[in-house]
Amino acid sequence: MFDPAVPIPVPVLVVLGKYDYVIPYTLWKPAYERIPDFMLILFEKSGHTPQLEEGGRFDQVLIDWINSKLQQ
Repeated sequence: MFDPAVPIPVPVLVVLGKYDYVIPYTLWKPAYERIPDFMLILFEKSGHTPQLEEGGRFDQVLIDWINSKLQQ
C-alpha cells in the first residue's frame, strides 16, 4: 500500500479501526517496517473512522502520543 521513496524523518502515528474494510489494517505492515519512529494503534470497536466511533479514546491516544514525543 505505502512504500516511502525517501525516509520519513518525523514521528508517525496511525490509528486504525479493526473493522475498516476500506483500508484494512493488515495493509500497513510493509509501511511501518520501513518507518523508524512509527506507531500503529488498532481500535477494536471501530471501522474506517475511529476518531468518530471511539472519539474519547482517540483523543486520549493522540494526546498521550504527542506528550511522549514532546518529552523526547
